[in-house]
Amino acid sequence: MYSVSKVYSEDQRHSTWVLEDTETCMPVLHPTLFMLSKSGHAQSTHEKDLRAISFFYTFWERKFGHSFCYSLIANKYDLSEPISELENFFDWLCTKQHLDDIPLDETVHHINSAPTKFKQTNAKRVQVVARFFKYLISHYITLKYQDLSVKECRKIRQDYRDELAEYEKELKLLLKQGGKGTGTYSVYKSIPDLMRRAIIVISTPSTPSRPNNRNPFKHKDEWMQQFIQLRNDLMIRLYFNYGLRRGELLLLDIDSVKMSAPTPSGEVKYLLAVTSLDDDYIDPRSYEPSIKTAYSHRVLSLTKRDYTHLKGFINQYRAKLFDDDIENHKVLFTSSQSPYKPISVSRIKDIFNILDGTITKHYPDFRNTAIYESLPRLTPKVARHTWAYEMLKYNYAKEYDASIKIAAHTGGEFIGEKQIMENVVDSLRNLGGWSDYSDMPRNYGKRFFAEQANQKNIRRVNEDAKKVKDELESIIETEKTEDIFYAF
Repeated sequence: MYSVSKVYSEDQRHSTWVLEDTETCMPVLHPTLFMLSKSGHAQSTHEKDLRAISFFYTFWERKFGHSFCYSLIANKYDLSEPISELENFFDWLCTKQHLDDIPLDETVHHINSAPTKFKQTNAKRVQVVARFFKYLISHYITLKYQDLSVKECRKIRQDYRDELAEYEKELKLLLKQGGKGTGTYSVYKSIPDLMRRAIIVISTPSTPSRPNNRNPFKHKDEWMQQFIQLRNDLMIRLYFNYGLRRGELLLLDIDSVKMSAPTPSGEVKYLLAVTSLDDDYIDPRSYEPSIKTAYSHRVLSLTKRDYTHLKGFINQYRAKLFDDDIENHKVLFTSSQSPYKPISVSRIKDIFNILDGTITKHYPDFRNTAIYESLPRLTPKVARHTWAYEMLKYNYAKEYDASIKIAAHTGGEFIGEKQIMENVVDSLRNLGGWSDYSDMPRNYGKRFFAEQANQKNIRRVNEDAKKVKDELESIIETEKTEDIFYAF
C-alpha cells in the first residue's frame, strides 16, 4: 500500500510531499526522484501529482503482483507495457476501484456509467502519470541505463513519446466534452467494420496480374517488395482477424503454424500456436516481447486461406533470406534488411502509422470529425479491440438464433439474452487469452447491450413518428370530409 505524506526538515522550516511505501515506511524511489525534478512547483501541486501516481502504483501492484519500481528495474525501463496500460488504468479509476472504502452498491461497474465530471478528474490523473512517464523516458532511456547506441536510444525515446502523445490527445478531447469544448471522445478503442475491410483491401499484396496501387509498402527490388507486402498483409490479418496482442505476434516462429492430425473422415484443422519462444533462444531485439499472462498461451484455428499463405510465406519467401552465412533464428516475421533479424516493436509501429496515413489519403471521410466521431489511430491494440467486438457480435447472433431454434424444437424455454452473453463472453475470453479475472471481455458485452438499447430506442422513435404522421393524416382527412359535408 502507498500513502502520500508530508515530511519536514530537521529544523521544521522546510517541507515536501513524498509517496511512501506503508510496509517499508520508506519513500518510493522513482516518484521521489520525479518530484525532486519539479522542486520549483507549488506544494499543493506536488501533493495532487503524488496522489495520482500512488493510484497508478496501486493499480500496477494489484494487477501484476509487484511494485512498479520493481518492474522498471527488472525490465530495464521498458515502458511499452506501462504506456499500453494507461487505458486500463483510466477505466480502473472510473470504476472506482482505487477507493477501498466505497460501499459495494455505489461501485460503478462500467466506464460509461461514470459521470462526465468524474471521467474528467480521472483524465487529469492519467495526464500526471503520463508526465511521470516522460520523466522516466528522458532519464532512463539513455546510454547510462541502456546497452544501446545513441541512435537506438533516440528512436525508442521518440516511439514512447509518440505513443504518449496519441493517448494524451484523447485525454484532451475528453476534458473538452460536457462543457465549453467541442471535442468528441471515443470511449471504445475500435474502428468500424467498413474501415477494417478498407485496411485489408489496402494491405493486400500486389501480383503481376492484379496490382494493388493503394498498397503503400514499396521497394525498388520487385522480389523484396513482394516479401514486404506479403509479410505486412499477414501481420495485419493476424491482428485484425485473430486478435493477437502486439507482443504475441512478435513471438510467433516458423513452427507456430501447424496442421492437426486428420480425423477418420480426413478432416484437418489449421492451427496457430501462440506461446513464448524457446527458452534457449537469445532475442536480439532491444526490447524483448513477452507473453502477457499464463492465460495468453493458446492455440487458435486458422482459415485454410491464412494457413496456406503463412506456409507459402515461410517456404517460398522467408526461407530464401537465410543461407550458410546468415543464421536462421526461426522467428516468423523478420526485418527486410540483412541479417534479417526478428521484426521489432518500432517497425510494427511504423507499419501501422503508414497504414493510418494511407487510410486518411484514400478514405478521408474516416478522419473527418465533422461527419464522424473521432476514431483512434491504427495500432495493434485498436486491431485487437476491433476483432474482439466484431467476434462478440458475430457469436452472439449465432448463439441467439441457435437458442431460439432449440427452444422451438424442444418446446423448452428460451435461455435468455444474459445467459447467451455469458456464454459468448466466456468463448471470447478463451480466444483472446484473457485471464478469468479480466473484465475486458465483459466490457465488450456491455457495449453490445448499450448499442442494442440505442438501436431499439431509434426504432421506437421511428415507429412513434410514423404513428404521429398517420394520426395527422387521419385528422386532415376528417377535416376535409367535414368541410365537404357542410358545403352541402
